[in-house]
Amino acid sequence: MFLTYYLIVPILAPIMCINAETTVIVSSPVNPVKKNAVLSVLCQVKNIQKTHVVAITRHDSEGNIENLSYGKTNIINDNDDRIFLAVRQNQDGSEVYLLSIKDAESSDAGSYKCQVLQRDFSEVAVGIVDIEVHYFPSKDTYPMCTPHEHIQVNAGEKLKLNCTTEIGFPSVDITWSRSDNLATPEPRESTHDGMLYSELSLVVSAKDQGAMFVCKIASDLFPEINQLCYAGPLIVQGDWVPSTVHSERETSLATTNSGPDTDSTNTRAIKCQNCAPSRSLLYWVVATAAGIIFAAIFLIWDVVLCIKLRRMRHDKAYQPPPEDVYLEISNRGTLTAGDSVRRLYMTLEKPTGKRDYEERNFPCT
Repeated sequence: MFLTYYLIVPILAPIMCINAETTVIVSSPVNPVKKNAVLSVLCQVKNIQKTHVVAITRHDSEGNIENLSYGKTNIINDNDDRIFLAVRQNQDGSEVYLLSIKDAESSDAGSYKCQVLQRDFSEVAVGIVDIEVHYFPSKDTYPMCTPHEHIQVNAGEKLKLNCTTEIGFPSVDITWSRSDNLATPEPRESTHDGMLYSELSLVVSAKDQGAMFVCKIASDLFPEINQLCYAGPLIVQGDWVPSTVHSERETSLATTNSGPDTDSTNTRAIKCQNCAPSRSLLYWVVATAAGIIFAAIFLIWDVVLCIKLRRMRHDKAYQPPPEDVYLEISNRGTLTAGDSVRRLYMTLEKPTGKRDYEERNFPCT
């Protein structure tokens, strides 16, 4: 009996150790994670031995490795107080490690690796989970429009407007619109170092006077967010209007067929074959001021003439009677020296219009 035990046990021991292989299962309760939410890594280890140590690391897309935890209590990155580790041991001997990162950022995305290591750091088992962090560009910074203030440009010139933003994850969409609801040309987009660039090119005409261009970034994953920036308004000098007969392609062909010797001259001629003379803003300001001054002078002249005409009409209608009107009353017969003449005077008081009569005697000489 004892002999059989000592013979069988050494043979079965390696087989029993193989069946008790250490395994790791790694998952994330929420994946992908939105920015500022809690990112969690759940690591379940079965058949862990006393000599085993569990370590959790993060690997980013550029190959950088960040150690997050080692063992049951030790947090490697003490400078980041967003990281918490909780460990639970089950009745079947398995252990569960829950690593939580609060206020997740875009830099927290990557491959999270849960490793079971020996004391000599040799790897016994490993599990990996890829976690994405969805985020929208910062509302305090993006998008950025250039130029973003008043844009002074001559009619007929080509203008370029730019809109810049973080790409975001998933990538945001950039759309252009105008304040006057007119159509905009198709923009050209490019990406570089995590940034998204959109360039809008147009030939300015008189119809663009005062136009404001709006750049909007949006994402289907964040339908509640719409961030805007503005370029303009445009201050257009001149009254050039694009021709509806000749297209830009026809203009280019006409310039090409004109020959290399006269290329630059013909290009300017074709561009301005429907152009009106360009007049500066100062011209229109001076012309407007002169018109206002002339209108004011004529208005004052009309008022003076009206006043004079009214006075003339009033003076013509008023004819005052003579101040002294008299009747001479004398005795019958021939007047001689020493006789007196009686005269009856009629007077008129101007303010009241009252008439009065007065008899006066005058000596006859």
